[in-house]
Amino acid sequence: MGFTAATLMFFRRVTTFKSSLIQCENGDNCYKNPDEIANYDCRICRFQQCLRAEMIQKLDKLELSDIIENLCRMEMEKWNLFVNFRAPDNITFEDVTDSTETQFTKKSPITKNTYHDWEFINHVVTIDFIKKLDFVKLLTSSDSKVFLKSCYLNVCIFALAVQSYLSKLDNITYPERCPVFPDEMNIITSKCPKVENRIKCRVIGKLRELNITKEEFLLLNIIFICNPDVPNMSETGRLLLNCYQRMYGSLLLKYCQVTYQKHAPTR
Repeated sequence: MGFTAATLMFFRRVTTFKSSLIQCENGDNCYKNPDEIANYDCRICRFQQCLRAEMIQKLDKLELSDIIENLCRMEMEKWNLFVNFRAPDNITFEDVTDSTETQFTKKSPITKNTYHDWEFINHVVTIDFIKKLDFVKLLTSSDSKVFLKSCYLNVCIFALAVQSYLSKLDNITYPERCPVFPDEMNIITSKCPKVENRIKCRVIGKLRELNITKEEFLLLNIIFICNPDVPNMSETGRLLLNCYQRMYGSLLLKYCQVTYQKHAPTR
């Protein structure tokens, strides 16, 4: 593959770090000029070179069945937290997006969530889910925050839509058939019911038309999460997301080839 032993050792060491990489003080430019490297010890810039050399794609041998099994487990854990637990009432976006683990408490069986309760816990458990993905720990703390802020809301909506679809519902809804719109929206939706139906039913209709499977959702979800078009993210962060998006795209294609065989390309 053309990688030196030192580079391989560095790459393996970085990808097993438990803490985030430290942001470059030189604007991710330490290794821009190979004839005049500004700082040999800058881990983030050296890691960027590994990403450019596609070391993740070449060295991380991902097994489709293992990936799907792991994502399924994570999604089930997220759903359990969403339905059966509560997040701290005073938690802020800064709190939930930092590197510490969010502490959830068991919800009383007789507690009935309001729209605002469901919306709040949905946001918190979704961010918690994304934070647990392996590649997120490879982002700097500043990149991690802008990344989470950029992607979590779309993930909330998509995952809830798929869950409603898999539950054979005709529109997006929270558990206990709680509406996804607050009561304050009734003034608008009563005058424009088509708008409400379009928002709540359109995605479900598309999912039903595609007959999407749970496995496809799990992989598509990560592909959407790994969108590298994140405002204010470093070049290294965007490279990392791009690498993982391509990897999961390849896994989705492989799943389609196994599942649909000759119809995989049109899938």
